[in-house]
Amino acid sequence: MLLPVIPLVMMDEILAGVYLIKVLTSTYERLSQDILDKFGDKLALILCHRYKGHWNLSKPKKGQAYRCIRNNKDIKDPSILEACAQCCLKYTDLCLPDEMTLWINPNDVSVLVVVDNHTYALKIYGSGALFASEIDFMLEQESTILDDISIAISSLSTPSYCTSGNGGSTQDSRPPASCTPPEENIWWAPSVKPGIPDFESLPEEQENITDK
Repeated sequence: MLLPVIPLVMMDEILAGVYLIKVLTSTYERLSQDILDKFGDKLALILCHRYKGHWNLSKPKKGQAYRCIRNNKDIKDPSILEACAQCCLKYTDLCLPDEMTLWINPNDVSVLVVVDNHTYALKIYGSGALFASEIDFMLEQESTILDDISIAISSLSTPSYCTSGNGGSTQDSRPPASCTPPEENIWWAPSVKPGIPDFESLPEEQENITDK
């Protein structure tokens, strides 16, 4: 991945978000790992440009609707569409869930998917060096963590979107108001369950990089 071009202040979160999308896509083995990695690289760079000027460490939820990555039968996320185009992929090749909402906020990455009316959420928290080390661990232990998450997702049922595109959804196309799924709906990957960050302890010199 072309890490030097991604600002350090948002690198971990973007990598985590892209990683989660790659996990959701790779679960059903529709794409080769090389193509999936290329798609991930392109998407990371696109998100970097998209989030520039919309990243406020002192107010993590500010701009979350703009940063939200949303997919359902009526919505194809423009960043994912662009990454697909750059990789000569069709959007449906990704085999994304019928409903997917991914929030990439400062120190908070959450994904909510709906498959056959079942809600599944995965949340990764982290702050500063702790979060960076968690991401490094994820990249080093990718196969183990991918297996953990894949088993949890595939245990629901074989989703319709793998054979019929992104159809079948009847849910509201608007993003949910909150980026925090209910605690009872959160499944934690055993190897990557970090603690909840303390936003008050963030360094003042990195407090705000937005000009909005």
